[in-house]
Amino acid sequence: MKKTSLCIMMLLLCKLSFSELVLNASNLSPSKNEDFNIEVSFLNEDKNKYAIEGIDNFDIISKGSTNSYNSINGKTTSAKSDIYRVRAKSEGKFSLKVRTDKGEEKSIVIDVQKNETINSSLSNRFILKSIIPKNGFYFGEKIPYEEYFISGVRVSSLNIAKSPDFKEFSVKDMTPYSNNNYIQNTVDFNGKQGVQLTLFKGILQANNSGVKKLSSSSLKIGEPTRDFFYENTSYIGGEDIQIEIKALPSDAPHDFKGVVGTLNSLESWKAKEVNVGEAITLTLTLQGSGNLALIDNLPIEENINFNIFQNVKDYNEKIIDGKYFNEKIFEIAFIPKKSGIQKTPSINIP
Repeated sequence: MKKTSLCIMMLLLCKLSFSELVLNASNLSPSKNEDFNIEVSFLNEDKNKYAIEGIDNFDIISKGSTNSYNSINGKTTSAKSDIYRVRAKSEGKFSLKVRTDKGEEKSIVIDVQKNETINSSLSNRFILKSIIPKNGFYFGEKIPYEEYFISGVRVSSLNIAKSPDFKEFSVKDMTPYSNNNYIQNTVDFNGKQGVQLTLFKGILQANNSGVKKLSSSSLKIGEPTRDFFYENTSYIGGEDIQIEIKALPSDAPHDFKGVVGTLNSLESWKAKEVNVGEAITLTLTLQGSGNLALIDNLPIEENINFNIFQNVKDYNEKIIDGKYFNEKIFEIAFIPKKSGIQKTPSINIP
């Protein structure tokens, strides 16, 4: 009887010795830009209910479960696992602890590295290029903003993990596409041929003055591996960009409409000789970096010699070589009230 009890106790001890809670990470020193796996495994026992303390420091991209069995020298080991694909929200050291309802615990520490090292490695393969012509603008100025993805290696996938954030600006999206695909060009990249995709092209305008912040796109990039079903994943972008929006000077000129920048003008008269009551028409084209959307009507003073009517014939804006450009075409009709040589009033735009 004692032998039987002893055998049963030994079997129980053996079972307990082979039962184990395991917590592993595929990378204990990732960067903010890298995905990695956290695996919770139950060896030789059923999966218990558990919680992971500290998991809120990571974004959970996906979760999967596996069951596996191994037999070595007649000994069979079973493993029931949950696999979490995660990415760190910030840099620093974070402790992860798995605690089961039965009181079992396992801990590991994830040391999330600063981005500089990984970014240096990634920048030799691909970059996200954000372009703003300067860091300071006056309130009312239009701000051109462009984003390009440039790669010198073969990429198996490219996804926008997070679109650019323009919460302190109004935005006009002017991104060009070709059959719903990004425009692609061949460029020089680190001394070799690379591929450039135009991800975003648009015009921003600050809602008020002060130091403003926008965030660039965050890209998820997959690079092919020898395993057809797996790719190496990296993240780039998501950087904050500060822009100073300066208040307009208090000593603005009379009739100032808030137009800051440079303007050129082109004029074309339809005729210079008409009968009394007929219109002499001027087509005036204004163009440059000044925000012409602020000018609805040209500042033309009332004149005793003419009845004057004006309207906007056309308006367009674009980004040329990284700089903002707009053009507005006015049509002004001067109708003489009396005969003789008359001088049309001047048009001055402060």
